[in-house]
Amino acid sequence: LSISFIPSLRVDLLGGDPTALHFGVGVQVGFPGSNYFTIGGTAAIGGGEDGLSGRGDLYGRISLDPYRQLSWEPYIGAGVTTIIDRATYLLAFAGLDGPKAGPIKPGVEVGVGGAFRLGVTIRFAE
Repeated sequence: LSISFIPSLRVDLLGGDPTALHFGVGVQVGFPGSNYFTIGGTAAIGGGEDGLSGRGDLYGRISLDPYRQLSWEPYIGAGVTTIIDRATYLLAFAGLDGPKAGPIKPGVEVGVGGAFRLGVTIRFAE
């Protein structure tokens, strides 16, 4: 049994005032004996109506299909997000991880945390 590290890339559209497009990198950490729960973090940077913007997320994520019986694995999560030059907010999200395509798993995600967000993810399969 060992801890697993799952790197990821993502693109997020943040709605609200101001609207921004962020490109991020992150990692999720899985623990021995738990197929359900991971913790993770993301650092993202991009641009918006006010120029350069960025954020950092820390979260816990729960798989709703930990044994991958469905083609698209649903999940939910919560945590905190800090949007640079704004504030720290509670974060809540839901998403779907797609089937593996070689070493990657594509996905989509929606959430709220200081702003509405819509994201596309690529997780490198564990």
